[in-house]
Amino acid sequence: MKDHPAARLREASRDADERTRQLVRQGRPVVRTLGEGLPLALVRASGMSPVALAPVDASTSALPQVELDAQGRARLAAVLAAPAGQPVLVSTHDAAGARLFAILRELMRCGEMPARPLHGVDLLRPRDAALVRYNRERLAELAAWLASCGGISVTPTDLATAITVDDRQRGLLRQLDGWRMRRDARIAASDWHAARRAGGVLDQEEHLSLLQAWLEVAPQAPVLEGERVFVAGVLEASEGALEVLEKLGRQVVADDSALDDDPLGCAVQDADPWPWEVLARRAVQPGAVDPQARARWSVDRAREAGATRLLHLRCDGDEAQAWLRPCLVEECKRAGIGFVPLDLLASAPLLKTLRRALSAEAAMPARPAAARAKGTGPRGSAASPKPPPHEQRSRKSLQAVADFGRHQRDWFQSVRRRALDGEPFAVVNADAPQELLRALDIPFVVNQWWASIVAAKQQSGRYLDLLRVHGYPTDAEPYSAQGLAAAFDEDPELAPWGGLPQPQWLMAFSGTPATRGIHSAWARHTGAELCVFDRTVDTRLDLPLEWWSRLPHEWDELLERPRLDLIEREFSAVIERLQRTTGRRFDEARFVEVMQLVNEQEDYYRLTRDLVASCPRAPVGIVDTMPATMVPQWHRGTAWGRDAARTLYEEVRTRAEAGEAACAGEQLRLMWVGRGLWSDMGFYQRWEASHGAVFVWSMYLALAADGYLRYWRDDQSPLRALAARFVTMGDELRMPTWAGAWHLREARTHRVDAAVAIDDADPLVLRTLESAGIPVLRLALDNFAQGTDGRELAAAQVTSFLDGLRRGGPR
Repeated sequence: MKDHPAARLREASRDADERTRQLVRQGRPVVRTLGEGLPLALVRASGMSPVALAPVDASTSALPQVELDAQGRARLAAVLAAPAGQPVLVSTHDAAGARLFAILRELMRCGEMPARPLHGVDLLRPRDAALVRYNRERLAELAAWLASCGGISVTPTDLATAITVDDRQRGLLRQLDGWRMRRDARIAASDWHAARRAGGVLDQEEHLSLLQAWLEVAPQAPVLEGERVFVAGVLEASEGALEVLEKLGRQVVADDSALDDDPLGCAVQDADPWPWEVLARRAVQPGAVDPQARARWSVDRAREAGATRLLHLRCDGDEAQAWLRPCLVEECKRAGIGFVPLDLLASAPLLKTLRRALSAEAAMPARPAAARAKGTGPRGSAASPKPPPHEQRSRKSLQAVADFGRHQRDWFQSVRRRALDGEPFAVVNADAPQELLRALDIPFVVNQWWASIVAAKQQSGRYLDLLRVHGYPTDAEPYSAQGLAAAFDEDPELAPWGGLPQPQWLMAFSGTPATRGIHSAWARHTGAELCVFDRTVDTRLDLPLEWWSRLPHEWDELLERPRLDLIEREFSAVIERLQRTTGRRFDEARFVEVMQLVNEQEDYYRLTRDLVASCPRAPVGIVDTMPATMVPQWHRGTAWGRDAARTLYEEVRTRAEAGEAACAGEQLRLMWVGRGLWSDMGFYQRWEASHGAVFVWSMYLALAADGYLRYWRDDQSPLRALAARFVTMGDELRMPTWAGAWHLREARTHRVDAAVAIDDADPLVLRTLESAGIPVLRLALDNFAQGTDGRELAAAQVTSFLDGLRRGGPR
């Protein structure tokens, strides 16, 4: 019936654009919203009308080549289709939202998207007072932006009223949700979600009226039939899935979208009556919830609703859901609930995909405790794969490379001994504050270094098998999961360098969708204490393009104060945790010494990078500079690391002064964009004799030169300088605007003729290079798990590309 409240709510949820046109005709200011967790109460209190942008089918849209998953591309298409000039408010509460905002900012900067008021809201899950303060400052920025778009100045009374109305809205939705979970359920999941979406379109009073009317007639609705199921996953990214499931006879009695309003993982309560504080404490960030806790919450809710099976929706490219899935499988087994994986591909019809999945085995087999991967040897360990037949050992020009390699092996064995003797031992991501561990004399290994060793020892395939056998994904950031795979490696003969010890501490920034899933699983299997720092987002539209020349000395003026404040407080908190757990004392003087040694080391890298760039012929190629940089980088803050960087510079300078070159017949200078091929370093030298092509640039030496230097004055805190080092970590390589300008500058100073990039290179960086006239070859190549066929194809592509350059192809 068209007049039924549910029908009217569903119609409204599908008509956001018409609703926007009505508001514009009435002269009411509109803000289009995108993403979860936005503080709509503040928007309404400012006199603005928020209207959600519905995702658009990206397959029918001409989108720029960007690094986004299916959900992100649908959201990008929605913004590009919105009328010009309408303000757009984007939630950056997760890595995908942060990346989408940065892409929109870059497209506007380059003139590829019409200019419009754009704002990113970076609210974090408020687990403590420091995070509440951060949220409060971000809310104040939002209020100022709303005023600039035509809104009014928000008073505490206005905001309190808006929050009260929001609470009524939530309360009615919860009551209606209860009719889904009842044994005599009378409300379909697709209708309930349409009503929820309608709240982002309709005036609140109209929405409240329709919700109340529906609640009054709900008891008279017919009881729904069908198998009772629970759905987990990002429902927004699988528009239409609920309707299809209902057509297939399933009754979706509950789902995990309600977690957005649940205080799970949030210790701060809404006790403070001041409305700004209440709003800051209510920020939702589902991605910040531990995946195992999220899975347990979902399964407990499924059991409460009487669901017989849990259906997990994962859209193509969604890495967070890939790492949530093993936790759901484990919790379903515990609760005796069937598990059905539903993988939704953009190229596959939704109805066909779901029908095939639901007709398959009702429950996914549990993870075997001692299963062996296909082709494995004793204790579940696969035989080490042979190198591809074309592979040749790389030729090193620098004595330092061999010396550093020997030191690294000796160092790692000493770390293993200390760890096996019971000393505190940590494994940290490359973007974690290793300087704090150095100052506390806690031995550690860097996760990404370990992954490079796994690749160099030709163990990547075996480690992927170990992940697969234990139920973990091998297609969602597998490079960073090699440490987790090591926890399952029981073969000391095949384990690289004797194997990675079990850590007592794990540290990382929440910089990618997969980070929490990987590290939470790792902590569960090893018993390690997990420390995940919050990754914040720079929401300014006008970013400093030439950051590399200013950050070393001007970081306190160049970077946003709320971001520095938060990370400095988080670093202070982890120092206290480390002292309490290990019994070791954090010595401020020792920390200052570590920080000074790091600056000295990175300054030598800057000298080396600039020397390589300025020489008529490159004195060394990246076969030398990659290992000669990265080995000492894992020893930042030590005298050996500083001296190693100086040794590298002096040896390169000696070669340059003697006129020596990496390639005597140099004709083409190339830059390598993306992670290194640590398993086949000889790849980079294959075209020196045939084409005079030398790879002179990689991110490793360049980032060491520009990404780490942070000096501080007497009136500044060295701990805050460390926060300034890590608040931007990774942005230089992958964040739009930051990364593109830097790569272009590096290409120009190194006078490269072309760039070669692999899968993990950012498309916007490559487009920046191409727009400046620098040819780019894109290789469909993984940096550590490629097979023989993929390597041979890549080599053929490089050969053809260089042939074209040598013939004077387009520049």
